[in-house]
Amino acid sequence: MSELMRFEIGDKVVYPNQGIAVVEAIEESSGALPSCYRLRLLDKPTTVQVPVMKVESVGLRPIMTDIETEAVFDVLENSEVNEQLNWKARYKENSDRMKSGSPIEVAEVLKGLFYLSMRKTLSFREKRMLDRAHELTITELAQVAEQPPQDVEQKVMEVLHRSRNGGEPVEDTSSPATSVTPSRPIKRRRMKWSGRGRHRPVSISIQRY
Repeated sequence: MSELMRFEIGDKVVYPNQGIAVVEAIEESSGALPSCYRLRLLDKPTTVQVPVMKVESVGLRPIMTDIETEAVFDVLENSEVNEQLNWKARYKENSDRMKSGSPIEVAEVLKGLFYLSMRKTLSFREKRMLDRAHELTITELAQVAEQPPQDVEQKVMEVLHRSRNGGEPVEDTSSPATSVTPSRPIKRRRMKWSGRGRHRPVSISIQRY
């Protein structure tokens, strides 16, 4: 049986498909009621309670570490997009990835739907999923790197456009022009979300990514 993941008051955690939250309180069990974490979501005026014993099944996790940050950028730049899936199969697969809470899986959704959106018009539901994957990825990377979301978004979009254009730097007309040096080719690797460990601030460098 795996060790139960524990959080402390003040910890930042990720609630799958909802975003980053702060542990505001740990409410001890009382009678038939189990011990719970009371979480406050950062991007909306909402609090939720998660039973301590159901952390794993819910998918609650710490924000990603610097190692997972590297893996997310690897996915955005180097992952392959399966264009053979039909709409229903693709939507089901992406929905499962979003529900997993893994930053690697959410990045896969972002990369895949972004690539497809450049080639054809997405359905309304897939457009919403793309927007959500984009928001979740940017928000968490910004928290890890302790950088403004708009700066992180610029770097992520540069990586996505460079990947779509065969490794060549692209000028993004939606933001101020930035000279970007193509990164060294990274050997594609599949990394699983460990769900363990504390993060330390990392520098998401435009020169690197």
